[in-house]
Amino acid sequence: MSLEPKTTAKVLINTSKGPIEVELWAKELPNTTKQFLNKCLNHQYSNLQFLSTDEYLEIINDKEYNLSNESNPRLSCKRGYLGAIKQGNKLSIDAFFISLTELPNFQNYNIFGKIVDGWYNIVKISQVEKDNEGNLVYPVTILGTEVIVPYFDDLEKVETETQVKKVKKQVSLSYDEDEREKEEEEEEENFQIKSGHDIRQPVEKVESKIEENPKSNSESSEFESESEFKSKSESEPENETKYNTEPDASIDSDYDSNLDLNKAESITFEQLQKHSFK
Repeated sequence: MSLEPKTTAKVLINTSKGPIEVELWAKELPNTTKQFLNKCLNHQYSNLQFLSTDEYLEIINDKEYNLSNESNPRLSCKRGYLGAIKQGNKLSIDAFFISLTELPNFQNYNIFGKIVDGWYNIVKISQVEKDNEGNLVYPVTILGTEVIVPYFDDLEKVETETQVKKVKKQVSLSYDEDEREKEEEEEEENFQIKSGHDIRQPVEKVESKIEENPKSNSESSEFESESEFKSKSESEPENETKYNTEPDASIDSDYDSNLDLNKAESITFEQLQKHSFK
């Protein structure tokens, strides 16, 4: 049965070798864990490279931050535990380590968390070839951090200059969209749909146009009714062209148009030949 207290916070560390899930003793070490959670929330460990020794992996940031000494008698540095690194006689959460083996002498290094998933990825990082100074020949970096269980309600999310510019740009775009929507609403209000009856010209305007055009009046009044048209056509007949209906021997045959073959009971070949076309 373990005598360790229960963990109360959780963080996911994404590395170029895979994810590492860490649980923290936020209740027992509130100062250390809160600062660590704030830095994870603001991605201040991103792009940092792992250094490796035979005993632990470490992440070192150039910043220096003094950290008060916190410990718990029920916590010791076992394999896969997290602690703050001492720089001289000072502890700094800007640099933390992950133990690869049990380290009894690290009792006063603010042991504040442990690996609960991703130990295989820790082993892969530790087995990367190293130079004489402990630097990995093929660097492994932290890609990002995610706070899964914060425990504290007052973690501070700090906006960087790039994030502020991005927010301002989004606000500007939304403002332009609001203005455009407002203009579209005004156009819809000014736009009115009219029926064919409304846009039809009044009768008075049509009559006035007719009066202004005397030529159309004279043409329309020339034949006011059908009876007047008929009487005028009868009183003034048009000159008809007379055609000569007398037969022309040069082009007409001896065909007798009055000969009705249907009524003839009998007809001779000579008669038929006489009245046929030449």
